[in-house]
Amino acid sequence: MTPEKWNKIKALFSSAQDHPIGERSRFLSHACGGDAELRNEVERLLASYGEDDGFLERSAVENFAGLVDELQTGDGPGNGWAAEPRFAEGDTLNGRYEIRRLIGRGGMGEVYLAHDMRIDRSVALKVLHADLIASKDSLRRFALEAQAVSALNHPHIMTIHEFDATGDSTVFFIAEFVDGHTLNHLIGTGPPIDKVLDIAIQVLSALAAAHDAGITHRDIKPENIMIRRDGYVKVLDFGLAKLSRRTGSDRPHTSGSEDVTRALDRTRPGSIMGTAAYMSPEQARGLEVGPRTDLWSVGVVLYELITGTRPFAGETSADTLVSVLSKEPPPMSDSAVELPGEIEWIVTKALSKDAEGRYQTAEEFRSDLERVRRQILGRSAPSQYAPALVPASNDDGSPHGRATAEPVYVTAEATPEETAGGEKFPIPASPPWTTPLISPLISKVFTTRAGRSVAVSIAAILLAGTILAAMYVALNGRGGGARADIDSIAVLPFENRTGDPADSFISDGISDALIDRLSELAELRVISRNSSSRFRGSSLDARDMAAALGVGSVLTGSVSRSGDEIVVRYDIFDAAGDRQLAGGEFRRRSGDLRLIQGEIAAAVADKLRLRLTAGQSKRLASVMTDNSEAYRYYLAGLVELNSGPADMQDRALEYFEKAVELDPGFAPPFAEIGWIYWYRANGNDDPHKLMPKAKAAASQALDIDPGLAKAHVVMGAVSEYEYDWTAAEGHYRRAIELSPNLGDARNSYALYLSVMGRSEEALDQLDQQASRDPLNRYAAFLWKGAILAAGRKFDEALKAYQDAKAVEPGRDIQPIALGYAYAGKGLYRDAAEYYQKAADEFGGERKYSQPLVYLAAAYACMPDKRGEAVRLLDRMNGMSGYRSPALMAVIYTELGKKDEAMRLLERAFIERDLLLRYIGTAYEYDPLRDDPRFKDLLRRMNLPG
Repeated sequence: MTPEKWNKIKALFSSAQDHPIGERSRFLSHACGGDAELRNEVERLLASYGEDDGFLERSAVENFAGLVDELQTGDGPGNGWAAEPRFAEGDTLNGRYEIRRLIGRGGMGEVYLAHDMRIDRSVALKVLHADLIASKDSLRRFALEAQAVSALNHPHIMTIHEFDATGDSTVFFIAEFVDGHTLNHLIGTGPPIDKVLDIAIQVLSALAAAHDAGITHRDIKPENIMIRRDGYVKVLDFGLAKLSRRTGSDRPHTSGSEDVTRALDRTRPGSIMGTAAYMSPEQARGLEVGPRTDLWSVGVVLYELITGTRPFAGETSADTLVSVLSKEPPPMSDSAVELPGEIEWIVTKALSKDAEGRYQTAEEFRSDLERVRRQILGRSAPSQYAPALVPASNDDGSPHGRATAEPVYVTAEATPEETAGGEKFPIPASPPWTTPLISPLISKVFTTRAGRSVAVSIAAILLAGTILAAMYVALNGRGGGARADIDSIAVLPFENRTGDPADSFISDGISDALIDRLSELAELRVISRNSSSRFRGSSLDARDMAAALGVGSVLTGSVSRSGDEIVVRYDIFDAAGDRQLAGGEFRRRSGDLRLIQGEIAAAVADKLRLRLTAGQSKRLASVMTDNSEAYRYYLAGLVELNSGPADMQDRALEYFEKAVELDPGFAPPFAEIGWIYWYRANGNDDPHKLMPKAKAAASQALDIDPGLAKAHVVMGAVSEYEYDWTAAEGHYRRAIELSPNLGDARNSYALYLSVMGRSEEALDQLDQQASRDPLNRYAAFLWKGAILAAGRKFDEALKAYQDAKAVEPGRDIQPIALGYAYAGKGLYRDAAEYYQKAADEFGGERKYSQPLVYLAAAYACMPDKRGEAVRLLDRMNGMSGYRSPALMAVIYTELGKKDEAMRLLERAFIERDLLLRYIGTAYEYDPLRDDPRFKDLLRRMNLPG
């Protein structure tokens, strides 16, 4: 497949998504003409992507890698690989590639130096991790990307020769092996300026070819630029730059000559800082990127090579992005005193924050560098690596003969048949890893927006407060206001009409703030943003949207600009009466929004002939902090939380702690700090160490703001840890009173009620939450299934899981949830199958996990598998790190070793193991219920038996 055809497929895919599903077939019939193959490829992509995948913003490889990022974390050597390499020296793949040695391994796979015996050359052989290719569709999309990139066939681009699979469905690809170092080895060494220019010229030659083929690299940085020992440059990771993003352990140390192949493994923990430093402003804002983004990145690399420092830097990735968006780099001449002024001018042009002010093509950029290089060297000859001397290929696709000025050391040259555009890559008919990864049953959705103006964000929240005041008046006031029976509302995403996608932060910030603040009003049932956001850009009228969401009123709005003013329009509709309840338009400078808060509230109240009490005005329009720097760190923390549970234990905590250091009166970050510590303690970390920290943070938040619902949720969890069940229930109920629509509050309360043996009440809480999130039925059924299983209604639990699957057929149910239900029914072999799948997602037998414990327990209930249970038990006992004694007691219980089980439960009691709170109702502890020691433990914990 050629890059041109791949781009045509993507363009048709994008256009098809703009049409309603029912009209896509007719559109494709017209757009594809009689090209059945083209239509088939587009339809395959449509079938394998959801409606909001953001496909055009990410490669197919990146989309699937993102799923692996969110749902798995690596542990130990190779991120899920066995301790020993999969292949040994002398092994062969497909009778053609002989393994010479392992070069590196990581989250994406294992990289080997191999020998292509068919044509006698050294190659880099990359074996892909099975998780990256979990279905036939994802494998096909991977192959399509590889085909498009391999068709580039440019001497300065690392060549991908082949994408193949072995008979046992091991998927691998073959790339040229290049002997040399990445550009990182030159940074800080003060390389001669002519050498620097030579490198940049070669890189731009590669980019020119890629851009002509419609391919943008998007990740140009020193790690992706390889310099052979003879000075020849290769650009790496075209099309694959976004492939491996998951967290994992460091790779084994490798020699510098193998940097290129090791770079195929891409991102490791901390590399986001490097990526952020080379992002263009439009890339940092999440806008559409193109060739000029690559040219910006080349400018950053040039600046760093010449000065030894990055032009945009910060202590964190968020700081770096702020620098990219808002700061100018220090003059290069400050670090490079003898630098010719024209070079600084060229780099400054490349680093124009306005893409229109940059070089528009790689060829234009390269031409300026060639001219300066000739001036420096005092000769008119072009660079020895210029494209004129190294053409990519003949018209028929075969390689050109090389010019005499070009180094001849290229260890792997593609043959015509290997790079033919029509080549079909084999796809295993039934790969062994077909079970997709799924979201954890108990999960938290964090909404973040990075790299945006703090001043505007605070202004947006202030403005949201004024609109909230107007809404409160309209829905609860006297006179010609709303109908008295309106008790529910949906806040739809405000429309950004400014023409600048960067202003989406203002529109989204207003609507999100409205939802958060309205959730605190007990008089209103507020639909969650998960459901309301599905109507972003919808053409439905207010009545139809209200009917779909089951509410009596709908709030819509828009943000536009008039000169330097922000214009905000809002409308509140009575769905049943089909009439507008209230509306308004505000025109203010963003810097003045804080000052005119009272003015706007008074204007709205006057328009509706209603008054607000002082208390209502203060709470609804309050600002979390006056310290913009603290707020920036708070936003940065939310960015990290949005990246997944692993990040909750790293940067997010640092950001929230920095926020409260800057503003000790800033309550929300304290609540988030407490939540993080609770989250970690509820996982695989020691609660005895973490829960006191959670308590301290949540207590501080409540000292500042007693009405902060999230802090009450954390304190409820802390009270459970302290076995103070009365206080726990009080905090959960208070959180719900303060914010009836806070999902964390109702879900946590439902779990508490389940622990107390009050399953019906727990289900009622879930029903109430579902009414506030009507379109998120999948999650609602998962929660229902978990509570039913805990209440020993296993058939009903399985039915709830089936209902979840019916709602979203493309998503699977978490294996541990199914295993727990089947084990409860006594179907231990079925349970073991699901537990095995779940354990594999957490690292298999290499890593302690709850599924691995339950797998051993299931084996203990099967006479022919008890030996396996003992083996797994011994293996876990030999592992380092925290292991829940309450959970480990389950294995000893099923093995009939009650004394050891009780010893562990007593230890869990002393250590305040959070999982111990389930022993009152969990069926896995039933064999112990007649033991006086177990009854005494329940009494001391004040739990039902």
